[in-house]
Amino acid sequence: MLGNDVVDLKLAKQQIRWNTKAFQQKVLHPKEMNQYNSSPLSYNDFWKIWSIKETAYKAHQRNKNHRPKFNPFDFLVEINSSTSSKVILDNYEYNIISFVTDKYIYSYTASNDVYSVQNFDLNLKNTFYNEGLKRQYLNNRVIKNEYGIPFLLENNKAVPISITHHGSYFAYLR
Repeated sequence: MLGNDVVDLKLAKQQIRWNTKAFQQKVLHPKEMNQYNSSPLSYNDFWKIWSIKETAYKAHQRNKNHRPKFNPFDFLVEINSSTSSKVILDNYEYNIISFVTDKYIYSYTASNDVYSVQNFDLNLKNTFYNEGLKRQYLNNRVIKNEYGIPFLLENNKAVPISITHHGSYFAYLR
């Protein structure tokens, strides 16, 4: 199952009032709301949870092959470590790896048989840094099914991928 998400932290600061209770109630699962009532979420913690949920959403949509429907409060995130999380949704579990820097947060589904191509350097196994990578690179090579799930055309084959972009950052997972 493929899913990934990137958050440009500089851009996110300008876009959304993440720290309002009303917005957090739209994003956080009721169990998460209870958990964070006693100790408020930091900016990075909030966006890490958002990125984890978005990653799981993409994996779940591909897994179920259904129309887009993202209700973040339906996704329960369990943080296992600074980089590892589990998301529970509809009796499914998704294992997510996340990296938080001072510039971006990147999350992707944990699997040994996938790799990430991105325009930011993670220095990890199964990742490929491409400084000049932009969304336009894939424009003529991506097709989507009736539910908007992307596939990369390679050698006349449709290869499943997950695409993410926000602000200055772009990545795809295959």
